Amino acid sequence: MSIFDELLPIGRKFTSPGRTISEGDFTLLTNLTWTTAEIHSNREYMKNTQFGDMILAGPCTVAVMIGMSSHGPFGALFDPSKLRIVALLGLDEIRFRAPVLPGDTLTAYAELLDVRPSQKDPQRGILRVRDSATNQKGEQVAECIRTMMIEVAD
Repeated sequence: MSIFDELLPIGRKFTSPGRTISEGDFTLLTNLTWTTAEIHSNREYMKNTQFGDMILAGPCTVAVMIGMSSHGPFGALFDPSKLRIVALLGLDEIRFRAPVLPGDTLTAYAELLDVRPSQKDPQRGILRVRDSATNQKGEQVAECIRTMMIEVAD
């Protein structure tokens, strides 16, 4: 058993507060990431599609989901005096299940999958988390597995 096993409740699930993706949020994310294709930026064009409105680009959805799931109870695990996140190492198994439209309210979830000590430094560990998000209708919009390097504070 490592120090990480004591600090991280593997198998535990965390729920973020909900957040509505406002028109301003949507526009800002679209413009900042240059995902300005008509599917993401032309409401009139999208009115006659299966979506009926612009949809948030997948990479933006992932960023919002991870940001949201990192706040609240999950983020509280990383008290800088005990445990810190050092780096994001990767995202795997990214799936988009439903579109995110302007005005949707998202809730994010983080589930601690596993943690292991780093091979190079016993004060560091590799943590895997399953992130997912649902909209106000309870539909899952996205999910992924996030791998992070963490460390025990000195």
